[in-house]
Amino acid sequence: MLIVKGKFKGKYVTHQKNSRLNEFNVYKDYVGIKTHFNEWGYFWHRTLDNQKITIDSFLKRKDKELFKYFTGSRLSLIEIMITHFLIDKEIYIRDILDKVYLDEHKERLIRLGKLNYQTKSEIESIIEYVEDNNISLKKLFLPENNTPIIKDLIIDLKLNIETLSILDTFFGFTKYSGNNPLWQEKCLSIHKYGKLLILEDRQKIKGYIDNLIMSINK
Repeated sequence: MLIVKGKFKGKYVTHQKNSRLNEFNVYKDYVGIKTHFNEWGYFWHRTLDNQKITIDSFLKRKDKELFKYFTGSRLSLIEIMITHFLIDKEIYIRDILDKVYLDEHKERLIRLGKLNYQTKSEIESIIEYVEDNNISLKKLFLPENNTPIIKDLIIDLKLNIETLSILDTFFGFTKYSGNNPLWQEKCLSIHKYGKLLILEDRQKIKGYIDNLIMSINK
């Protein structure tokens, strides 16, 4: 499918009259996702082309040849890029298919495959913690002494970034990131990932969130 009014999805296709269209689309996704994960005020979307990038500017790049190696499923490559920018916000296109990153990508796909179960299990762990320690919603998510309690629970309860991003989608805690630079960086990743995370069963996940709220408000 070719670009139509700035929107394109499905497979990357090379137009017969322009052999650079394929590479150009890959480049636009790469720049869009990279900008998404690096800037608070910019949000990239799979089906909307909101970038001011021209094919002429792409053709002037010295590294344009690197983008011709990516063909086939656009959505699969997008998911690979999302994984990589979660790990390294400055990753270069040359390293996108590095085995180390691809192994990390496989792990993320496994987590996504059991997202409902993972979310339920990890929220139940949070519920147990807040009940045992009489933690309020404010103390759980808002910075106190520079970082919120949820930051410590990432390690203590082994919370995955998917769960954190889902929690942020409902509670918006990342906008209160405090003054700790490392936590601010983590909040950026959590928030931006949440904008790209596809929830297949939002109602079921909302039920887990409701259980968390009820346990805190007891």
